[in-house]
Amino acid sequence: MQHTILAQGNLSNKFKHLSSPKNDNFALISADIFSMAAEIKTLTFLLVLLILASSSIAFADTTVQLRDSAYSCRYSEGASQGQLLGVGSKIVPYGSIISKLKQAITKAKHKEKKFDAKRQGLPEAAYAAMELKYIRAHRKRRESSLLLEQVKHCKFGEFTKLDNWSDALSPATKQSWDPNEGFQADSSLPDESAEVAFSYDEINYSVFSRTIHGTQITVALHKSALSGELFSAAEFADVIFEYLHEITEMHAGFVTDRFVFKVRAPGESDGFALCRGGVVLAASAVSDMGLEQFHEMFHSLNGKTYAPVPDGTQNLFQVLTLIVEEFTVYYTEVVEAQVLGDSFFAEGFDYFWELYLSYRGGEYDLPYAQLADYASDSGTGASIYRSMMNARGMMVAYAIDLELRKQGRSLAELMEHLYLNFGLNETTYSLNDVQSALQTLGGSSLVTMFNDYGVQDGDLTLLLGGDPKFKLPQ
Repeated sequence: MQHTILAQGNLSNKFKHLSSPKNDNFALISADIFSMAAEIKTLTFLLVLLILASSSIAFADTTVQLRDSAYSCRYSEGASQGQLLGVGSKIVPYGSIISKLKQAITKAKHKEKKFDAKRQGLPEAAYAAMELKYIRAHRKRRESSLLLEQVKHCKFGEFTKLDNWSDALSPATKQSWDPNEGFQADSSLPDESAEVAFSYDEINYSVFSRTIHGTQITVALHKSALSGELFSAAEFADVIFEYLHEITEMHAGFVTDRFVFKVRAPGESDGFALCRGGVVLAASAVSDMGLEQFHEMFHSLNGKTYAPVPDGTQNLFQVLTLIVEEFTVYYTEVVEAQVLGDSFFAEGFDYFWELYLSYRGGEYDLPYAQLADYASDSGTGASIYRSMMNARGMMVAYAIDLELRKQGRSLAELMEHLYLNFGLNETTYSLNDVQSALQTLGGSSLVTMFNDYGVQDGDLTLLLGGDPKFKLPQ
């Protein structure tokens, strides 16, 4: 019988007598035992494979590109240190790259200081050339410093601090780009459609594209817009990418899957067009790498994505223009200094401080709501009332930011709060919402500062001193 033969072939001599026909039942049981043992072995093997597979999934390598550079950090979950990779995914020794970056920072810092001092007092053309040298030195130092910081995060296992440009942030799934969403036509081209305003072709435009935190950024510069400038279209595009990266990081995300930054041909317009996912500027806005109208990019979020409740006055400017416009002006100064040069921050603030002092205590030194009311009579045109709105709003934003940084926080957290809680939910915020957020961030003293010196007409010299030395908050 088959099962008897199997039993005889597998049992030791000690138990051969059990394989006689009268012991067929035992032989059957023995065969079943061996069959079960084989199955157990198979199941055990499969279980081991499953455990190994699950372990490999849990501790799979992750690779993050550092600062959009040639370097990346490869690490496993729970590891105390990552591997720094260079071109061709070759492992780079930490010592060599850290030493190289420190040398680059020292060299760029020396040049930055030298060019900043030399540009002061030069004639216009010479000033522009020296200013560009200053900007390039600053950008070299900044990029090397930020990359060094990222390399150290990789070395010391601080993987959550890696600046991963590919992370979509919030929302993870972006809204489809639509130029009609929040479209604001150029005042000099009031009948121009959103589609026409944001259109470009690659014959007449230099087009650059990069994806930053899940949003495809397109920079389209009319080829004649940079005629006579000392910098290239590619260099200018890199500045725009960096600027938009800072804005996105500040808000912990960007809402649309695309952003278009377009510069028109000279003479086509002197104004700008805006939508939630882009801005169209006049050629004059890019002169000498300046950022005269670049704060309009910030409005794609502050004003177009998160916006305040109207106060019922029907005025062009209202009390919460303090957040929409003045905090945007403040962050234009901040990001300009971060990307192009620290000295630009002090220069911008010195101008508005002198303006404030010249009208302090007079007929133009009014609570913000009254300034907004009078400024609305002049429309979008310049007025002393509008300039005093800028000055008061910028100064109180600066003071709040400094106070929050003493607590390890920053004013950027307010902007992030408004974006995440109102912008993404497509609801408007009120003055009370702003005050509540400030209370949470820094306590009642911060709310008092905002109310007394931002909303009301508190003497800003009591807030900042008579001769403040403005520095980029760190």
